[in-house]
Amino acid sequence: MKIAATILLILGSLYFGTGGLIYLELEKRYSDAQSEAVKNKKVSDGKSVVINNIPFNNKKIAEIAKDQFLAEAIYPYVVYIPTFLNFIITAISFGIIGTFAKTINYCITNNTKIADVTNLLLLLIQGACIGFIILGISYAIPTILTNEEVTLKPISIVFLSLIGGIFHEDFYKWLRDSVKQFKEKSKTE
Repeated sequence: MKIAATILLILGSLYFGTGGLIYLELEKRYSDAQSEAVKNKKVSDGKSVVINNIPFNNKKIAEIAKDQFLAEAIYPYVVYIPTFLNFIITAISFGIIGTFAKTINYCITNNTKIADVTNLLLLLIQGACIGFIILGISYAIPTILTNEEVTLKPISIVFLSLIGGIFHEDFYKWLRDSVKQFKEKSKTE
């Protein structure tokens, strides 16, 4: 039962994590392409491209739309949830994947079966919590330091959540020490 639940959780994390990452990256590419078109005052490059019966006047945006239609065919849920929820799901998923990778490494180095790992599902839930915490930190720190709206890079959140999951045993100690150092530094300034 524990192994079946673990397999479902990992497969779900892979599906929802990659879906979220792909969609968030496409959204970022689209936003960048729109900003570039407005900046260059070249919203249209002269030729209209039709994709799924939708005309596009900008080739770069048309390519992104094509990729988005392909992604929506595999990950249809992403269009129905807000961007921030996509970030949450993606961070949680990659936190779980990172923790699972660390657990696999533990099993290999200690010649242990995955079924014999104590509290396996709790470890994966801890990875999910770490992914969520990293997302919060990624929003909070730049906002506190700059008082401006934060634009997150999806690949950064994925990488940090994955690393946080891998180092789940040391994450809370690192977080506690970092907050303590920040408080001490704030007092001296």
